[in-house]
Amino acid sequence: MVYYFETGLWLILIVVAAVFTFASLKVMGGAKPAFMMLSLALWMGLGIIHASGYEIAAYTNSTWTDTGSNIVWSNTNYERLIPGGTTASWLSYLFFGFAIFNIFNLFKDVIIPKSSGR
Repeated sequence: MVYYFETGLWLILIVVAAVFTFASLKVMGGAKPAFMMLSLALWMGLGIIHASGYEIAAYTNSTWTDTGSNIVWSNTNYERLIPGGTTASWLSYLFFGFAIFNIFNLFKDVIIPKSSGR
C-alpha cells in the first residue's frame, strides 16, 4: 500500500512555513517567538512526512454519464509529484535544516537574548 500526501496541502504548508520563517526574521516584539515556533513545527512536520516515505501525489476522479444509455463512465488518475521512499530523502534533510535554522534563531533571539545596555 502506497501512502500519499495531497499535493495542494503540501504546497500550502511550504508557503505558510516560509512566510512564518521570514516573518520571524523581520518581526520584533511578542509575535516573534510565536512565528518562530510555528515555522519550526511546520518545517519539522514536513520533514517527518518525507522521512516516513509518503508520496506527494494527487488523485483526480472524472465521471461521465451517457444520457442515452444511462451508462456511467469513471476514470481515476494518480498523479505523483514526488515519489516516496529514499528518492525524497533529500527533501526531508532540507526541511529538517530549515527547522534547525529556526531552533538556532529561537535560542539566539528569544531564549538567550543579547543583554541590552552593556
